[in-house]
Amino acid sequence: MAAASVSANHFKSKRDLRWLWLVLPCLATLLLTVLFTQFDLDRAISSQFYSPEGGWFLGKQPLWYWLYKYGTVPGLLLSVTCLLVWLSSFYRPNLKAWRKPCLVVVLTAILAAGLLVNAVLKQYWGRPRPSQTIEYGGQWEYRPVFPPGTPGKGASFTCGHCTMGFVFLAAAGFYRRSKALAVTGVVTGLVLGTLLSFARIVQGAHFASDTIWSFSIVGTVALGLIFYLPEPVEKEKSRWSYLHRFWITAGTIIVILLMATGFLTRRPFYKNRSYPLELKGIKTVNIQLDLRPEQLQIRYAAGETGHLQVDAHGFGWIKTDYDQTLTRQQLGTDLQLELKIKAKSYFAELDHALILNLPDTARGQIDILLNRQPIHP
Repeated sequence: MAAASVSANHFKSKRDLRWLWLVLPCLATLLLTVLFTQFDLDRAISSQFYSPEGGWFLGKQPLWYWLYKYGTVPGLLLSVTCLLVWLSSFYRPNLKAWRKPCLVVVLTAILAAGLLVNAVLKQYWGRPRPSQTIEYGGQWEYRPVFPPGTPGKGASFTCGHCTMGFVFLAAAGFYRRSKALAVTGVVTGLVLGTLLSFARIVQGAHFASDTIWSFSIVGTVALGLIFYLPEPVEKEKSRWSYLHRFWITAGTIIVILLMATGFLTRRPFYKNRSYPLELKGIKTVNIQLDLRPEQLQIRYAAGETGHLQVDAHGFGWIKTDYDQTLTRQQLGTDLQLELKIKAKSYFAELDHALILNLPDTARGQIDILLNRQPIHP
C-alpha cells in the first residue's frame, strides 16, 4: 500500500511538471522575437529573396508556387480523416483507443490554425506583409512583431499556410498507440511546415518571425491537448445511446462542412495582366485607381514602348470571379490611365501590385503620378 502511494505521488509530481513543456516554448519564442527585433533579422532574411529589378524572384518558381496553392491540402485531409476516425470510434469499440489522439489533431487544427492564427491574429494584429512595406516596393511602413499595428492593415502575423503544415505535429498524440505513426507525423510536420514557411518568405508574404510564431502556437496547443485532454470515458449503453450517436454524427458533419467552407474560401488566387502603352511624346503618366496598390514598381529596359503589368492576388472561393479594366486617354503630353478593379465574388483577402515597365530612354524624361501624387523610381 505504501509503495503504491509513493508511486502515485511520484507520478502526480511528474505530471505536475507538464506545464513547463507549455511555458518554455512560449518563452523561447518571445526570446527569439526580441533577438529578431534587436538585430532586424526579419528584413535581413527577406532581403535575400528580393531585388528592385526582379521583385520576389523565387516566388513563382514551380515548387514554391505549388506549395502556395496546394500545400495546405495535406493538413486538411489529415484533420478530416482524424475527425472521421473519431466519429467511427462511437460505432466501433475497437477504435475507442484512437479517439483522444484523433481529437487532439482535430482540435489543434480548429483552435490553433483556424481560430488563433487565421481568425484572430491575422485579422487583428495589423502587421504588413513584406511585399506591402516600403523597403520592398510597398506602400506601408515596416512593423516588427510587437507592438500590434492597426487591425486590417496587413495580415502578415502569423502564417496561416505554415500552420496547416505544422498541424502534423499533433500526431505526437498517437505515441502511446503507435510510435511509428507519431514519429512519421512529427517529421512530416517539421518538413512540410518548414517548406511552407520558406515558400511564404521567398514570396514576400511573411517574415521569418511570422512562421516561427505559427510553429510555436501549433506546437503549444497540440502539447496542451495531449497533456490535458481527458481520456474517453465509456458511456453506459442505454436507450439514449442512439440519440447520443445521432448528435455526435450531426455535430461532426457540421464541423466538416465548416472546415471545408473555411478551406474553400481561402483558396489562393492570382491573376496577371499586361497592358501595352504608347509613350511617344509623353511627359507624364498619371495612374488613377480607387485603392492604393500593395506596391508600385517602375522598371526600365531596352525598347521603345512600355507596358503596365497588374498582379492581382489574394484568397477567395475555389472559383473566383474578378474583373479589371484599363482606360487610356492622352491629353497633350499627359497619358491618363484609369484602372478599375472589381471583385465579383467573395474574397477573404485581395491585393494588387502594379509594375510599370518603361524604355531606358524614358528615364528622367517621364514623370510618374499615382492619383496625381508623384512617384519616385
